[in-house]
Amino acid sequence: MRLKSIDVSGFRGFATRKSFDLSADAIVVVGSNGLGKTSLLDAIHWGMCGKLGRIDGGDDKLVSMYSPTGQARVALTLADRDQEITITRVFDGYTQSLQASIGGKHFKETSARARILELLWPEAASAKDGDESLSAALTRSVYLQQDRLRDFLDNATDQERFNVISELVGAGRLTELQSELESESRSWSRATTQLSKDLAPLVNRVEALQTQLASLRKSAAVGSEFQESQWNNWWETCRSCGVSVPDVPTPTSADAASTLDKALRDIRAMRDSSRRRRSLIESAIQFELLEPPKPLESIEKLEGEAAESTLKTASAAAALKAAQGRAAATRKRQVEAHEAREQHRALAQLAIALLDSSCPVCQQSYDVEATRLRLKGIIEFGAETATNTEVAESIEEYAKAEKDAVEAEAEVRKKLADAERLQKQHAQWDLERNERFSELEISANQVSVKALEAMLNECDSQEGRLRNLTTEGEALSLNIAREAANARISSTEADLRKAEVESAIHQLEMVKRERTSVTTKLLIEQLRDARSTVAIDKLSEIEPLLQRIFSRIDPHPTFRVVSFATDVIRGKGRLDAEIRDSAEGKSSRTPAAIFSSSQLNALAVSVFLSFNLALPHLPIQAALLDDPIQSLDEINLLGLVDLLRRTKEKRQIVVSTHDGKFGRLLARKLRPANADQRTSVIELRGWNRTGPEVIQYPVEADRTPLRLAVVS
Repeated sequence: MRLKSIDVSGFRGFATRKSFDLSADAIVVVGSNGLGKTSLLDAIHWGMCGKLGRIDGGDDKLVSMYSPTGQARVALTLADRDQEITITRVFDGYTQSLQASIGGKHFKETSARARILELLWPEAASAKDGDESLSAALTRSVYLQQDRLRDFLDNATDQERFNVISELVGAGRLTELQSELESESRSWSRATTQLSKDLAPLVNRVEALQTQLASLRKSAAVGSEFQESQWNNWWETCRSCGVSVPDVPTPTSADAASTLDKALRDIRAMRDSSRRRRSLIESAIQFELLEPPKPLESIEKLEGEAAESTLKTASAAAALKAAQGRAAATRKRQVEAHEAREQHRALAQLAIALLDSSCPVCQQSYDVEATRLRLKGIIEFGAETATNTEVAESIEEYAKAEKDAVEAEAEVRKKLADAERLQKQHAQWDLERNERFSELEISANQVSVKALEAMLNECDSQEGRLRNLTTEGEALSLNIAREAANARISSTEADLRKAEVESAIHQLEMVKRERTSVTTKLLIEQLRDARSTVAIDKLSEIEPLLQRIFSRIDPHPTFRVVSFATDVIRGKGRLDAEIRDSAEGKSSRTPAAIFSSSQLNALAVSVFLSFNLALPHLPIQAALLDDPIQSLDEINLLGLVDLLRRTKEKRQIVVSTHDGKFGRLLARKLRPANADQRTSVIELRGWNRTGPEVIQYPVEADRTPLRLAVVS
């Protein structure tokens, strides 16, 4: 199947409709960068598979911003000798629609996609995503994209490279089958794990039933032969002991055990109550033997004495206070008199110092000597210190009287406090006594130690009766349990047999699943080996062609040998391109570490063309190269031109270039060699909002006759 024509509108660089004749053996697309060369080749790719992986954002990025309809539309026609197929894809910004016309029949959507995959890439029919499988096959063997020229060598891992080759040589379905088996194996393992988890409760149930059966058999062996008379007599004794007895069931009834258990709980409760009552009686007896605390004197009398002593203390304090007031007044008068005398003495001393024949104030004469004597008398009288011992002695007497009154009052108060404390202790003792007898439900005024001792003996007698009832009841309980155990043994044995059968079935299923898992793992390993063998064998067939193509370009002066280096590690194939310097015996599986960018691109082109030419089944018998000279130097470029000229004999060639000179060189080198061949040139010029201007014309055949050298 080859390209025949394509109509493009609203797709990337082509806003309005452009038609291209692609029926030539070689097509050279020439145009400056940005005029639509890549858009044209992308349209061919998208038209076939509906995918364009190198464009981020999906189909939304394919619609031209200047599309008058808001749609991207590609109508691609392919043809071979037997039939013609036209694929029409439209994306309206939301959904992609697909139509196919094959041999006059029209198909849409799913049926169209199925027919396209059947014709172009049958390998994709069983793939999870057929369009993606076809897109990968086109990218690796038909369409060499400019921006992904070296992806296969640089970006892809060795394992990814091997998977690509497996897909191209027809082992991809083995890979998918292997993946499906691995997925199913994981699901199978999860189900087996769940089955194992489900088995654990069954095993636990078997063990629990075995334990229960052993316990039942042990219970059945305990106890004695059951007598119904013992049963009835026990209940009668319970009534006589004051135990609340309901309607007594028969010993073989279903509720016999529960009724007996309740009666035993009631008896235990009565025994606990009897023990508490006995303890209270013993405490009451001890309490009655104690002498209650009582006050030694009358509290009323002591309170009267305390009040009287308080009055005496207050009276003594008032007398002391009055005496202190009188003493203070006396001291004040004495101080004032003393201060007056001191003033007189000072004036007298001043006057003596100033005595003269006449008065210094009125200038009268006076008796100087008599005045001097009088002044000295004043000075001597003022120097005397006045004392009042009577006042001090009076205060001491009043203070002693107050102290005696306070001490007497404190003594009375202490006696009163002791009496009140003893009275409270007596009240507390009386309260406790009444509470004890209240708990015993007897009057504190009508009891004696002898009566209490009689009550104590009655408690001991009741405890003995209840203890015997408990012992007999527990024996009856064992007998009932024995009868119940005998009744449950048969049903438990049936449950155990059923659980053992279910557990055995699950265990058998586990064994089968484990065997299946082993078989599946073996099959997966064999599929891995088969896929690796197919891919490695095909690579061995492609390798000589790769070497011839690489030699035509001859990009490196020493590393002139290239081969495929393959490994299978843990069941996963790995592929590297290995370059060698045969003369020096040196090699490398990382060409990017040795080759320049141009040399690495030449190697990438060689690998691509070797796949294109060697693979027996391609989606279309064509090789699309998007501007391969962008990263090649002139020497590598000449080798590429010669290689394309030889490739044209086996494949339809579509090659684009931004270089006009190289475009003319390609047109000349790829021109038809005879009348049956066609070469076409598509020139893209002057891009505007509607797209580029398209000029297409044929290249005339080479009319130069073949000249043969004459060998003498």
